[in-house]
Amino acid sequence: MKTDDFVSIGRRIMKWLFFAIVLAIVTACGGSQQEGSGSAGGATSAAEFRILASSEVKDLEPELVEKIRRATGVNLRLSYAGTLELVDRINSGEQFDAVLPAKGAYFALASTVKPLAQEKIMYSLVALGVKESKAKTFGWIKTPPTWADIAHQSQKGMFRYAMTNPASSNTGMSALLGLAAALAGKAEDLQPTDINPEKLRPFASGMRLTAGSSGWLAEAYLKDQDQLDGIINYESVLLSLNTNPVLREKLTIIYPQDGVISADYPLILLNANKREQYNQLILYIKGVEFQKTLMERTFRRPTNKDVVLLPLLTQTSVVELLFPARLETVEAVLFGYLDIARNPATSIFVLDVSGSMQGQRIEQLQKSLLSLTGTDQKTLGGKFSRFQEREKVILITFHNSIDNIVSFDIGDRGAREKSLQAIRDFTSSLSANGGTAIYSAVHEAYKVAAHLIKTDPNRIYSIVLMTDGQNTDGESFTQLKAYFRTLPPQAQAIRVFPVLFGSARPEELNELATMTGGRMFDATKIALQSVFKDIRGYQ
Repeated sequence: MKTDDFVSIGRRIMKWLFFAIVLAIVTACGGSQQEGSGSAGGATSAAEFRILASSEVKDLEPELVEKIRRATGVNLRLSYAGTLELVDRINSGEQFDAVLPAKGAYFALASTVKPLAQEKIMYSLVALGVKESKAKTFGWIKTPPTWADIAHQSQKGMFRYAMTNPASSNTGMSALLGLAAALAGKAEDLQPTDINPEKLRPFASGMRLTAGSSGWLAEAYLKDQDQLDGIINYESVLLSLNTNPVLREKLTIIYPQDGVISADYPLILLNANKREQYNQLILYIKGVEFQKTLMERTFRRPTNKDVVLLPLLTQTSVVELLFPARLETVEAVLFGYLDIARNPATSIFVLDVSGSMQGQRIEQLQKSLLSLTGTDQKTLGGKFSRFQEREKVILITFHNSIDNIVSFDIGDRGAREKSLQAIRDFTSSLSANGGTAIYSAVHEAYKVAAHLIKTDPNRIYSIVLMTDGQNTDGESFTQLKAYFRTLPPQAQAIRVFPVLFGSARPEELNELATMTGGRMFDATKIALQSVFKDIRGYQ
């Protein structure tokens, strides 16, 4: 045999040995994690690997998922959920092989299922995107602000921003926890006793647009960019926004001096039977080639230190704060923000009680509304989706005409229960009959909102439309659109969130959502109660 042949064989042997060693290391790392029952896995096909992922990583599909399948043979099947919903679905026993939450520390605190292994595969800092002109005016380009500086400009009405609902999305939660830590003067070990909701109020006063997901918030910011000065989101989302041709003024990305919390995206194994596929995934995903592709496509930072950062990601003077070590601390911040600190909400629910809702459908509607009065305290989503202190809840029921318009003012801790019980009593009395005047009811909702906003413009207004059928009475959609164009700008800024239910027409409901800047929710595929909880992130 020639010398070259020996060299070639030797190289192949070394290559095989290297792969075997790396795979052994990955397997060993996985085995070092505490073993659980694996009850959150088990019932899936060997041909697929099911992951419940944080909703903002939908941009990994379809190209990157296909890339993984070709390289590893692992067929990924991804489902998506918000921060709290992801934990609730796992705690309820829903079956997945792994989860990919935005923040591993929160999952560890709130989940009842023990991970079998976990590896961080990417990360992204939570940051402020501030219009360049505003950043220059504030002096924030030369000297990054503290969280207190941001709160000061917000309280003065000089900084109006968009931020996700912290009880629904990790970006809002992380920003709020960073603020709370800064106000308490603690970079770590934040305790429930450190939280003073009143101190959150100046910062919260600047919030003008909210959402239940980071991706939708970015889209909504583009629509409302002339009325806003900035947006709080992942730096990856902000960098993507800066490449959008619809954006009229570039965003300066700012990291507060006192620190920020990052999303670390750990891939967490839950099903012991899928450890081999998990190890294959980790080996490939953490490789230089895939990490580089991930960074270039999504602007998320790689965890592989051998990947050269894009120039846009070379910011080094960022203080990273630790996530609180106690779930009680997180909940104290969230409830303090929702019930005390932020501008109160006026939530208008336009509810179809036509004849087609009779039976199971009206029962589902009643159950969904009742869950918002605090009857569901067993799930995280149930605790945080309930009607909040200081909120005004208006219920408009309709069939072939307007049935009822009732208003409830949710008081503070002392008076709240009386108002919630009144909503429960009204909800329990609902009955179905008659035709379906969808657009006359939406017209009425805008009429009510336009009147209220004149006297209290700082509240957060929203309209939720739930219908199970097609418009048969009253105004047409064309007539509603004509009326909408006559509304003053403040009223036109109120979004409608239609819920697709039963045989309702998705085309018109989606057009209604688009026209008003809202979002359509589909209750034909998931429970109406879950949809109502999701909508609360936008109110």
